[in-house]
Amino acid sequence: MDVLIGLILIGIVLFLYFLPTYIAVKRDHDSQWAILLLNLLLGWTLFVWIVVFIWSLSAGKKVIVIDNVERDV
Repeated sequence: MDVLIGLILIGIVLFLYFLPTYIAVKRDHDSQWAILLLNLLLGWTLFVWIVVFIWSLSAGKKVIVIDNVERDV
C-alpha cells in the first residue's frame, strides 16, 4: 500500500513539474520545444518554472487573415 501511495505521489509531482510543457503542447504553442527543454533542464528552479509556466500560457499560434476580395459598393 505504501508503494502505491508513493507511486501516485511521484506521478502527481511529475505532472506538476511538466505542467508548463503539457499546457504548451495542448495549446500548440510555437515554442513548445523550447518550453520543454527549459522545463526539463531548469524547471527545478522555481524562478525558471514560473517563467516557463507564464510563457506556456502566452499566445500560441497567431493567425492573420487578409481579405483581398474586391467588392462593388
